[in-house]
Amino acid sequence: MGPPIEVQFFVHEEKISHIKLFFKNCLGTQWEIFSDIPYPALEKKISTWMGQYCSGREPSITLPFAFSALPSFTTRVLAAIQSISFGKCVSYKELALQLKNPRGCRAVGNACGRNPFPLIVPCHRILAHNQKIGGYALDLNLKKALLEFEGVPFSL
Repeated sequence: MGPPIEVQFFVHEEKISHIKLFFKNCLGTQWEIFSDIPYPALEKKISTWMGQYCSGREPSITLPFAFSALPSFTTRVLAAIQSISFGKCVSYKELALQLKNPRGCRAVGNACGRNPFPLIVPCHRILAHNQKIGGYALDLNLKKALLEFEGVPFSL
């Protein structure tokens, strides 16, 4: 079933180049894969990942991304975010400390805002101080829906 979202995967040269994520007032999750040519193995991996996620568990598959065009700090932030498990969250400050940049909360937030791989690189799992939902580069209702689906406690 999954959260009420639509996910669009854009694939180029056997890697995910970016993802678009939308909140939908519907039941369940829908996804589509757009690519220049068919990549059946990658399409199967994406479908397996989505199936695992939508069944309420941490996906066991690693998907290939095109990280190369991103600034190095953004890449470091997104790599750290990938290690946050399904149903867990960290604060912007905790992530900045993990990256050995104790005053880098705002920089972490900016990197999250540039995340071209939402959901798969789960920036929705980053919360503000005291479990407050904080901001989100996409629709805030989308962040709420994802956190609720994953069972992450948060406040507004």
